[in-house]
Amino acid sequence: MKFIRSKNALFLIELIITIFFFSISSALCIQIFVKMHDLSQRTISLNHFMIKMENCAEIFTSTKGNLELVSNYLGVQETSSFILYYDKNNSICDSTKAIYSFHCSINLESNNIKTLILKLIKVYDNEELLIIEQAIYVPPNIED
Repeated sequence: MKFIRSKNALFLIELIITIFFFSISSALCIQIFVKMHDLSQRTISLNHFMIKMENCAEIFTSTKGNLELVSNYLGVQETSSFILYYDKNNSICDSTKAIYSFHCSINLESNNIKTLILKLIKVYDNEELLIIEQAIYVPPNIED
């Protein structure tokens, strides 16, 4: 008696291998898309802060070192050094919910040079992401 081999078993094994291959491929693609989305959001956020820091430096330069106008631009009442905290939506928040801290300080050197120092720091690991230092000469006859 002769046995007839069925080709259905071979077809099912090929189908299972194909499904396994596509499921692994789709899982990898989803991970890549999620990482790229996170990287894109981080880049958007850093560009937002870069523009804000450049604007602060330009205000500082154009007003001959008036930190009060820089703080008004940022919505702060301080006229000396200050720290602002931002959440994941780039909105000002308290330090407990912060992802980024924005540091602003001014140094006045003895030779009439004012230096504005702006730093963007990641809160959870204290990594300095952006730093801008803007120095200007203020003649002695100009009041602050």
